[in-house]
Amino acid sequence: GWISNERQQFEKALGYFKKVEPDKNDGQKIMCEMGYAYRRLSRFDEAIAAYRKATEFRSDYLPAWQGLGELLFVHSKNYPAAEKAYQRLVELNPNSALACYRLGWCLNDSGHPDKAITLLQQATRVEPKYKAAWVELAFCEMKLSRFKEAHASSLKALSLDESSILARDYAARACHRLGKKDEAQ
Repeated sequence: GWISNERQQFEKALGYFKKVEPDKNDGQKIMCEMGYAYRRLSRFDEAIAAYRKATEFRSDYLPAWQGLGELLFVHSKNYPAAEKAYQRLVELNPNSALACYRLGWCLNDSGHPDKAITLLQQATRVEPKYKAAWVELAFCEMKLSRFKEAHASSLKALSLDESSILARDYAARACHRLGKKDEAQ
């Protein structure tokens, strides 16, 4: 099944995985692989169910929480449930830049930029070259009228990728709000 997933033969992979009776030793791995296959087939409800089942087999299995959070956030737009999945991911791995970024992004999108900032700052401390975290941090700072900080975060993102449209936009908006009209241009 795993090889079929790697070869992007997702229906075939599911056929193999369905023949196996998951147990307490490897159930979380099998369910995660099934979740991945369902996700790639755009069968999102089945993917969510598989990832949830993986967390039941082992409540500390990081790939299951990551997959579940992503599906709930990106595909279902179920922010409260995604927040819980990402919170668990951060609890299990507080030094994961990805986990902090995803929870911060989720909180920001659900209207809590004040809560998101700490997580996004943690993501950038853990991984200073994490452009997406710098951009999301700038966005939060703009929402909270922290224009000086937003400008600095935007410039950091631009130093990592000068073609980032969002970073350039936030930098210009922050400059405008700081009265730096020439730099905003």
